[in-house]
Amino acid sequence: MGRMERSLHYRELSHDTAKLESDPVCLQSGDPVWYLVQCKPREGFKASEQLLQQGFQCYHPTCTQLRKVGTERRWVTDSLFPYYLFVRVKPYQSLSKVKYTRGVTRVVGFNGSPQRVPPSLVTAVMRQCQLLEATEPEDYKAGDAVMITDGCFKDLKAIFKERRRNDRVVLLLNLINKEQAITVDDATIERFQES
Repeated sequence: MGRMERSLHYRELSHDTAKLESDPVCLQSGDPVWYLVQCKPREGFKASEQLLQQGFQCYHPTCTQLRKVGTERRWVTDSLFPYYLFVRVKPYQSLSKVKYTRGVTRVVGFNGSPQRVPPSLVTAVMRQCQLLEATEPEDYKAGDAVMITDGCFKDLKAIFKERRRNDRVVLLLNLINKEQAITVDDATIERFQES
């Protein structure tokens, strides 16, 4: 393909893309279509809100994690895929409205054309997020064997004694043939698995 042909081909693609973005009815079939949207840094939740207010169906995959905030540990909801969310566009809705929504950087595409996301992929991500949310922190009972996963006692076996406030737990650790009580974050222990 020569230089002139490439230039003409590029103009045709640009023209088609501009037509697609300016046309309010941008979908050919009658079914709604999922698109992947890239958001501006730290504006995924804001973009999701704005899209919902405009009448779009939006799915923002999130996960809840135990994080240290200041001096205490809290459950914090974060984006599973930072900067990205899924938007379902119906045939009568304009894709350009999505593109120019506050917090949105662009609709993810290839060669200047927005790419559709298979509904099966979005459904699979939704199922996986539900599984992640369904898992709750372990509820240990006095006498349960646990493994310490972080800190200076990492990889040592201990016995769970009791739970304290602020997500702290008391463990009994066998040091020099004597049980010592230590207090650690509950996020740094897991159930001991015999190998």
